[in-house]
Amino acid sequence: MHELLKRYGEWALVAGAAEGIGEAFTIQLFQAGFNVILVDINAQALKNLAEKLEPGFAMIPQQQPESGKEAGIVSSGKISGEDRATGPDQLRGSVDSRIKILCLDLASTDAASVCMEAIRSVQCRFLVYVAAFSKVTAFTDLAPAEVDRFIETNNRTLIHLVHQFANEQQNGIRSGILLISSLAGLIGPPMVATYAATKGFIILLAESLHQEMKQKGIDVTACCAGVTETPMFLSTRPKYGLFKPQIQKPEAVADFALKMVGRKAICISGRSNRVAYFLLTRILPRKISGKLVARNMTTLYL
Repeated sequence: MHELLKRYGEWALVAGAAEGIGEAFTIQLFQAGFNVILVDINAQALKNLAEKLEPGFAMIPQQQPESGKEAGIVSSGKISGEDRATGPDQLRGSVDSRIKILCLDLASTDAASVCMEAIRSVQCRFLVYVAAFSKVTAFTDLAPAEVDRFIETNNRTLIHLVHQFANEQQNGIRSGILLISSLAGLIGPPMVATYAATKGFIILLAESLHQEMKQKGIDVTACCAGVTETPMFLSTRPKYGLFKPQIQKPEAVADFALKMVGRKAICISGRSNRVAYFLLTRILPRKISGKLVARNMTTLYL
């Protein structure tokens, strides 16, 4: 882990940092010596996480912006000249903290630009994008606004942020981009069609950029997580049959992904997930694999 600190410098930004896999990344990066910019829509969870990492993390109300200016970010210390944010709360922490918190809806149109302001302010060279919108339901039951949110959170902000970040990192100093995808993006299960499609997008993006960016000193990796014990997964209320799928802890996913960043274009966390992927894609015909995945999903949710 400390090798990453030498490779990518003092700062890392985690998008979707407040809970689950994002929280696990945040804690592991912070413990490894990184200063962290935490981005999430959940202001209270960000504040709780900051206080968990720094028991003395003192939060005070941030002054409301002048009329005509955007709301200020939730931060510790200053983020470039003018603090910006969108979010349910506006707070500021101590200037000497190793943590900046940015309360931001990553589905918003300017989310990537707001994140980039924070990145520029501290010359951050390590970007971790975990944030995702997910919902288990029939494709035709999704509202149009929900379809948009899948695309906005999982893909649009991600690709704009990666594009802007990569453009500004072409300075001969090594940097890293770690994107969190899902096994669902490799073989799409029913009931999560839109989620699977957005995760497949991330896999292909990382695979394309891994070689293209390497020559420019930018490491790009996507980690495909399987079923993980996160608040988002548990909120879907899965119903287990005779065979309960092996559920990873968020800490295990984050630890594996951080070891793989820069080494592979695509990696899969969890030995059982890698074995399952090998069987489904290398041994069995895709038609049969699709039926097995669908049957498993049906067991969990129907």
